[in-house]
Amino acid sequence: LKMRQRRKDKTKEDDNNSPKILNTEKEITVVDLNNSYYLARQIILRLLGLVYFVAFLAAFNQLDGLIGTKNGLYPADLYLRNLRSHYGDSVTWEVPTLLWFVEEASIDSTLQWISMVGLAFSFFLMMGFANMITLFMLWVLYFSIVNVGQLFYGYGWEMQLLETGFLCMWFCPLIELRMSKYPPPDYLIVLLNRWLIARIMLGAGLIKIRGDPCWRDLTCMNYHYETQPIPNPLSWYFHQFSPKFQAFSVLVNHFVELVCPFFLITPWGLLRNFAGISFTGFQILLILSGNLSFLNWLTIIPGIASFDDQFLLSLASRKYRNQFASRDVASRDFMLKPFRWMYVAVVMYLSVSPVINLMSPSQSMNASFDRFKLVNTYGAFGSVGKIRNEIIFFGTSDGNPNENSIWKEYGFKCKPGNLTEIPCISAPYHLRLDWQIWFAAMQPHGWNAREAWLVHFIQKLLTNNPAVLNLISENPFPEIPPKFL
Repeated sequence: LKMRQRRKDKTKEDDNNSPKILNTEKEITVVDLNNSYYLARQIILRLLGLVYFVAFLAAFNQLDGLIGTKNGLYPADLYLRNLRSHYGDSVTWEVPTLLWFVEEASIDSTLQWISMVGLAFSFFLMMGFANMITLFMLWVLYFSIVNVGQLFYGYGWEMQLLETGFLCMWFCPLIELRMSKYPPPDYLIVLLNRWLIARIMLGAGLIKIRGDPCWRDLTCMNYHYETQPIPNPLSWYFHQFSPKFQAFSVLVNHFVELVCPFFLITPWGLLRNFAGISFTGFQILLILSGNLSFLNWLTIIPGIASFDDQFLLSLASRKYRNQFASRDVASRDFMLKPFRWMYVAVVMYLSVSPVINLMSPSQSMNASFDRFKLVNTYGAFGSVGKIRNEIIFFGTSDGNPNENSIWKEYGFKCKPGNLTEIPCISAPYHLRLDWQIWFAAMQPHGWNAREAWLVHFIQKLLTNNPAVLNLISENPFPEIPPKFL
């Protein structure tokens, strides 16, 4: 009986490792798990939904104070007028956004509606309900915000989200909403995801090697955790590692960003899985050591395309593996195949400029070469600050300030200030005002035109503007605004 049971177990094990024969209403589909990406697609799309959700949530909470027509630091209506004056009749093509189709008086409410609709669609995407139409709408909605967000939406991960969102749209069928009923993912889109993560990693690695000397002498991590935009509670502990360990971590950084991308083009699944594990683990470490908005969460998404179903199922429970093997699979959607080929051709054409940029000694960091931001070049931390400067805002009710005046400090949601407070956790949520103050503090000779928003910010504090006060955590003058800042 024991020998018979062993033979049965062995048969089940062989069945689990062999290609699965899956029944559908139309045909019998044989799936080789080494070349199947059902699970990778599900993880990619659900994680994309999470990133979209926090991005639209930040927009819903912050846009009024940042770019609102009545309260914003950089009002969107003035920006749109300047664009129309510059581009004339071609402005809707040069800078596409849904806001061109509404009256100026409706811009603020339209931005709120865009954010709310984006929240709804991204929530359903997280829950496993989406198709090509809803993914395209998410892309259009966020694209409309980015193109009027000005300085506050000038971060590299904005166009990375747009490129990732448009790319992942091609993972979905045109009509079917349920991920469980999707046809097999097109391998071409898997390859384009790998191409995206390769450009992200290589761009970040090359900008470091060509940039700050501390990346070459292996000392950058001695400073990074302390001088990064918004440290979190674990940043201090990462900062305490020995100089030798910090130097080793720089070497690991270079290996992941400059060597692992080439594993993606090898025919060996083991190397591709190793690359995917390296990309994912590296981003998780960055998430643990700082508040870098949704950048690291977003970067994990294309890296998941390194894993096939055989690898991902090896991490799952036996019950889930059995459910996966017995599920119904729809036939391939051949109707969209020609359009996917056209999209691949467009990506290859648009990749020429990013590749040239990667090879250039004067490499640009985080740049787009097409107005729709479909294929971009990326990079991060080409230079690392060695000293942390912090702008602190104080106000006083004294009409004639002197050495005896009482100055009260404004509190921010995550920006370091009060030395008695533990650093916060905000990622993947993006506190855009806090980040911009970090950039402003980096200016070596005071403020420049790029930081003109600070003058607007101070003026809003002097009038207790409610939308701008919503962007900070503590207003020491709740009843009557201060006389001086």
